[in-house]
Amino acid sequence: MEQPIVANTIASVAPLASVELLCRHVCADVLGVPDAVQLISDFADYSCPPFWTMPRACEQRQLQIAKRLVAREVACAVPVDPFHCMSLFNDALGFAVDAVADVDDPSDEGMALVRWLCHDYCPQGYAVLPLRRAASQGKLKVLEWLVEHHVLVIWSDVYANAAASGGHLSVLEWFLSHDVLSSEWINASLEDACSGGHEEVVEWLLAHGAAEFFASLNNAVASGHVNVAKRLVEHFGSDAMSPMIPMLVAAGGNRVDALEWLQGLLPEVMGSESIMDAAGGNGHMEALV
Repeated sequence: MEQPIVANTIASVAPLASVELLCRHVCADVLGVPDAVQLISDFADYSCPPFWTMPRACEQRQLQIAKRLVAREVACAVPVDPFHCMSLFNDALGFAVDAVADVDDPSDEGMALVRWLCHDYCPQGYAVLPLRRAASQGKLKVLEWLVEHHVLVIWSDVYANAAASGGHLSVLEWFLSHDVLSSEWINASLEDACSGGHEEVVEWLLAHGAAEFFASLNNAVASGHVNVAKRLVEHFGSDAMSPMIPMLVAAGGNRVDALEWLQGLLPEVMGSESIMDAAGGNGHMEALV
């Protein structure tokens, strides 16, 4: 009869403290038989798959479970594929970034996970998702920490887009000052900032040369951000507009405020069959009126 795999592969994983405590109070004699304590611990330990994975442990802010997962990997006869480990690292670090509340607080659970993942779990992993999460949430100190302490960073304009989408001007300013973006980054960021209605970010991007008018205007109208749409028209001029598309976007999304504004700007377009179809096809009676 084959021996249980658990007994052979995870013997180096220390027994759970809760199991040792239980044995001490319920059956002290068991403590004298280490193998028995180990087997009880292995049976009760939910740090083993499929109950826990590295990303899930970090999502739940369970550093101790994450460490036990690594101990199991080390004890296993079959090594973990390094590329699989890098993939787990990317996802896990993304969740850890989500959990960070204060980079400078030694007791911050999220930062404890971030430090452990970068220094101990997978120093060779690439921080792609984590940087995007940090940018989208405006966590500039986390982003700076990752760049300073985890050298394997792949720069992408996606990070700037995420910051613009979240309205985080300080992050955009950091990216620009560190010269880590391509020459084409600014227009996509303007589109995302307009979708989010972030007027301060839109103003900053326009001042720095953003030139994508049509998609940005449509995004602002589709999201109901009339003030942003007005600022775009003021900046680029109404003569540069393609009048029908914003109308169709507003009608299809039941953006009545945007429709009323566009009607005043382009009265000759209102009442067209295509605009009525766009509103009626989606059941938007307010836009029809």
